[in-house]
Parts: sequence; structure tokens; C-alpha cells
Amino acid sequence: MLQKVRDFINLFTQELDEINIVANSNLERWHSFIEELGINPVTIERRNHAELTGLPIPKVAFPSEYRAVLYQLEYRTKRQVKVLQTEVEDDFDADDVLDEFVRRKLNSLTKNELKKYLNASKPAVSVLDIFANASTSLNKYSVKETGDKSYSIKCNSCGASRLEEDQYDECFYCGTPLFN
Repeated sequence: MLQKVRDFINLFTQELDEINIVANSNLERWHSFIEELGINPVTIERRNHAELTGLPIPKVAFPSEYRAVLYQLEYRTKRQVKVLQTEVEDDFDADDVLDEFVRRKLNSLTKNELKKYLNASKPAVSVLDIFANASTSLNKYSVKETGDKSYSIKCNSCGASRLEEDQYDECFYCGTPLFN
């Protein structure tokens, strides 16, 4: 039974690796992949809107699409784990390995993998970039000034902020629910 659990975890890891490969391949392959899963790709208008806000936009998988794929993997794997737990309940070693996998990896899969993806999609910032940016905007005012933004919501997952009246349910950028 222990080998069956290890094989299950290896298959899960391979599937997660495949998701990451496709998410970083090209837009056509990614869209084909998510459409097979029943996930609608983000529209060009939504990508353009996100780009205007200054958020880093990955070249291939939009964060909310990536989150939806991870969520499906997490949900499906949790259902498979329940079945596997009934099979290995008498094998303490196998049960321990499975419990460890659920506790360390599966319970925080979507959150942790999305955070990794978002961090990898951010452009590298050096001190020179900061000073170059500061010097170009010295004594200039924002072109996209929208007024007082005292009522904003910040996403706990990616840090994107939204005006309270703009969005109610989930983060526009990464798709994480704003209110839990």
C-alpha cells in the first residue's frame, strides 16, 4: 500500500509539473489546455485592462486562469485522496505518508502555487530601475489619476488593490475570493 500512495503522489507531481510547463509555453497551447478543462480563457479586453492598471501580466497564463486550473487539480485530488484513505487505513506507514502529503502540499496547493507563479511573473527590479523610474516621474502628476481611493480592497493572494465599488467577489487579477 505504501508504494501505491507514493505512486499516487508521483502522478500528482507530474500533473502539476505539466500544468506549469503548459502555463509557461505559449498562449495557443495554454488556451487549448484550459478549454479542455472547461475553463474559459480571459478575454483580450480583460488582459488589456489589467495591463493598464500596472499589474505584471504573464506572457501566457493569466493568473485567474492559472488559479482555476490549480483549484480543479486540488479538488479532484482531494476526492481521490478520500478513496485512497479508505484503502490504506490499516497500513499506518502509507496512511502517514498520505496524511503528510495532504497536510503539507494539498491543503495549500492553490494558494502556494499561485503565489510562486505570480512571483515568477514579476519583472526583476534592481536599484537602478527604481532610481530610473523615480527620476522620470519627478515633479509630474499621474496621468491616470482617479481621485481619492480611500475605499479600496487589497487581495490577500497577489496584493492587487481594487476600489471597493469596482469589484465584490473575487480578485480581477488572480481570481482569489476577496471575502472569505
